[in-house]
Amino acid sequence: MTTSWLIAHSWTTTAGLVALLVLGPPLAAWLAGRPRTARRLALLAAVPVVVLTLAPAWPTDGGVRCAVATGWPDLGAVEPLANVLLFAVPVLVATAAWRRPVVAAVGASVLSAAIELVQAVVPLLGRACDTGDWVANSTGAVLGAVLGWLALTAAGRGTGRARRASAPAGPRRSATARSSPPARRG
Repeated sequence: MTTSWLIAHSWTTTAGLVALLVLGPPLAAWLAGRPRTARRLALLAAVPVVVLTLAPAWPTDGGVRCAVATGWPDLGAVEPLANVLLFAVPVLVATAAWRRPVVAAVGASVLSAAIELVQAVVPLLGRACDTGDWVANSTGAVLGAVLGWLALTAAGRGTGRARRASAPAGPRRSATARSSPPARRG
């Protein structure tokens, strides 16, 4: 049903990609200063991933079914581009929320692999796994993480590691000074 709608309205995936590239980084930069809102929005952005990938589609004869793609998916086609967008948005927002673009991208790629596995082994879903979907989803996750990282960097918020590395070092105290109680003044 979703694929049929996307094919009938193929312009939506291109418009979605343009919107992501233009509006995504400013949105992520704005959200970086509002971590509570960003975390809530990241969880909300994950809902379509679960609904669109695990909602039952049609009855099947059972058994494990999985299409193994031997090449790179055609990202100019409607369905692979929709899979890219499906994961790019939540990862972009998650990067703004937790400032961990690599963790967000890897986590989303692992989630996508788990979804494909569930689609393969749960016949009641009426879905089939496809390695091309995993590649497109992972591509979207990397795109979302890169856009999020660029937004954080431009906003001067950086990632956790970058912030710690650039933080000014405080005065160094010797090991004895740290373990001994403060001197009394009097």
